[in-house]
Amino acid sequence: MSENVKIAFWSPNPNPHFAPLFHALRKLSVDLRVFYLRSPTDQRLALGWSPALDPEFETIVGSLPALESRCPDWETRVHIVPGFGETLYLKLAYKLSKNKIPWAILSEAPSKESFVRYHLRKPLRRVIGYVVRRWAIGAFAISRLAELEYLSWGIPSEKIVTFPYTPVLKAPPHQPASAPSQRNDFIYVGRLVELKRVDLLIRAFHSAAESTGDSNSKLLIFGTGPFESSLRALAAKLGAQDRINFKGLVHQAEIAKIYRAPGVLILPSREDGWGAVVNEAAQAGLALIASTGCGAAYHLIDPGVNGFRFESGCEASLAACIAAYMKNSSLSEAHGEKSKRLWRSFSPDTQAERLILAVSSFQSLRYPTTSRSTGY
Repeated sequence: MSENVKIAFWSPNPNPHFAPLFHALRKLSVDLRVFYLRSPTDQRLALGWSPALDPEFETIVGSLPALESRCPDWETRVHIVPGFGETLYLKLAYKLSKNKIPWAILSEAPSKESFVRYHLRKPLRRVIGYVVRRWAIGAFAISRLAELEYLSWGIPSEKIVTFPYTPVLKAPPHQPASAPSQRNDFIYVGRLVELKRVDLLIRAFHSAAESTGDSNSKLLIFGTGPFESSLRALAAKLGAQDRINFKGLVHQAEIAKIYRAPGVLILPSREDGWGAVVNEAAQAGLALIASTGCGAAYHLIDPGVNGFRFESGCEASLAACIAAYMKNSSLSEAHGEKSKRLWRSFSPDTQAERLILAVSSFQSLRYPTTSRSTGY
């Protein structure tokens, strides 16, 4: 079946979250072409994102005329379009719909960081929902949160398939057998910006340590950003600077080394469309804690089995999750083993098979009949 699938996958720039999926699709003999609008930003390059492309199936396309010249068979492919945040994608959806070429949207849940902006854009999202409902063959939701958004836009459930990111560690760390640890390392990996709520994490960690009497566990913070100085000041104010260590920026090629099991990965973001660090930590065998605002929390965390979800923005809720591991130092190891098993359900090979099945399923439905002359 995969030999007959021809896919054109669009992305703003080369993205390590999707690269393993692309290689898994090609292993299954899918005829894949990937089109980027631009190279990664300097900020992403500093994190280790690679600008290198595989000329066999990847190319940068800055305009629709360039698409036609670089991919002569573009009309025979199913196009996966990553939302409409770029003007070119709007033009692409129009062109595909007008010519009755199958396409599907793929998107995270929109940001709610600005309450006013989110609600002012509701009418626009309803229009997008109508476009997808009327002309697209399907809608890929990066997470359960994105799926709920799609439904609120008026996209019918039968057109929606949840399809998370599939990042992998380049070199999963070898974990030699060792005696049970008497302490946990709690790990944060990411930017030090307000949205990530590392301040909440620091206060919750301190609160949990105080309530449990834990004096061994450490909080390791990997990353840099404009809030670093204020976060260091907060740790010092709480008298926890010896147990809260700021480790600096981690290059993508080195990130596997920081996931040391047993340990607990914490993603405290107020909101996060997905949260690729959760995939990485699960693969490495860490227990997981993430907020209800993170997409990955609904797919890679089975509460009480391999980690916990806490109410976004709630210090007491996060502190209770951390305290559970401080009270039982062996719990993180048990949860970490479950994380590895759960990760396999979202491995690139598994997701590649899901994508092929979803595309085939979408195409088996009657493709929307649209007049070439009327367009939208």
